Amino acid sequence: MRRVQFVICLFTLIVTSALSAMAQGGLDQRVSELSQQIANKMSAKQKTTIAVVEFTDLQGNVTDLGRFLAEELVTRLGDLEKFKVIERQLLTKIIAEQKLSLTGVVDPASAKQLGKILGVDAIVTGSVTTLAQSVRVNARLISTETGEVFATAATDIFKDESVSGLMTATSSRPDASSTGSSTGQPKKNVVKTTTVDDFVFELESCKLTNTKIVCWLTIKNDSTIDRRLSLHREQYSSKTRIIDELGNEYVAAALGLGSEGNTSSVQNMLVSQTKTRAWLRFENATSEASKLTLSIAIYSYATQKSLAVTLRDIQLQK
Repeated sequence: MRRVQFVICLFTLIVTSALSAMAQGGLDQRVSELSQQIANKMSAKQKTTIAVVEFTDLQGNVTDLGRFLAEELVTRLGDLEKFKVIERQLLTKIIAEQKLSLTGVVDPASAKQLGKILGVDAIVTGSVTTLAQSVRVNARLISTETGEVFATAATDIFKDESVSGLMTATSSRPDASSTGSSTGQPKKNVVKTTTVDDFVFELESCKLTNTKIVCWLTIKNDSTIDRRLSLHREQYSSKTRIIDELGNEYVAAALGLGSEGNTSSVQNMLVSQTKTRAWLRFENATSEASKLTLSIAIYSYATQKSLAVTLRDIQLQK
C-alpha cells in the first residue's frame, strides 16, 4: 500500500515539476523559440521578405492569442535584422482591398497574389489548439512563388491565466469585408487638408483601438512630374508624432506609404496628379484623449527639402 502511495506521490511530483518548467518558460520564451525556428527555416530556403498573418483556432476563428502571435512574430523577426517584415496594418489593408483568403488554410492563389503586390517571398500563418494544460502552436511557412508550404515550426505554451484569457477572446473568421471594417482601412472621411511642397495631404481619420492610434491619409503629388517622397519617424529636428489635448506626445511606431511600410522611414515614388494612401501608427496612447495635432516629418527628393506637415484639431475616433 505504501509503495502505491509512493508511486502516486512520485508521479504527481514529476507532473507538477513538468508543468512548473513549462510555466517558467512562459509565453514570451515560447514565442521567441517559435520566431527563431521560423528565422532559421527562412534563411535555409533563402527567403528574405515575409508577411505574418493572424493565427486561427481549429474552427477558423481568430482569437486575441492569434493576433498576439502575429504581432509578436512581426516584431521579433524584424528585430533580427535579417528579413524585411511587412507591417501588419499594411498587410490588413491589402488583404481587405484584394479580397484575399489568408487565414486558416491559405489559398495558393491568394498567396501568389500577395507576393506580387507586396514583393514578399514567404507568408507565415498557422493555428492554435488548446489542450488540457497547454496550447499547441503550429506555424506554416508558405512560398508565394508556388503557394505551397515549404517549412513548419511549432511550440507548446503553458496555458496559464493570461494565455487562457487570450484564447477565449474570439472573433469570427475574418473575410475581406470584415477585415477592412474592424482593423483595416476606415471609411473615407476627409477632415483635414494641407499642401506642402506641391504634395497635398488629406487626413481621413485617426482611430483609437485599445492603446493604438492609426491615422489614415492620402498624399497627392500635385506637380506635373512623378516625385519621390519619404516619411520619417525622426528626421533631423522633426518627428512624426501626435500631441493630444492633454499634452501627451506619441512618436510614430510605424509608417506606411503605398505598398511600403517600416518602423523608421518609408519612401515611394508618387505619380503625378495621383493620390497615394499612407498610414501612421502610434502606441501606448491614453483613452482619455479626444483631439489631436498631427505632425509628419517628410523629405522631398525633387527639392531636397526636409519638411514638417502639420494638421490640427483632429477628432480622435474610438
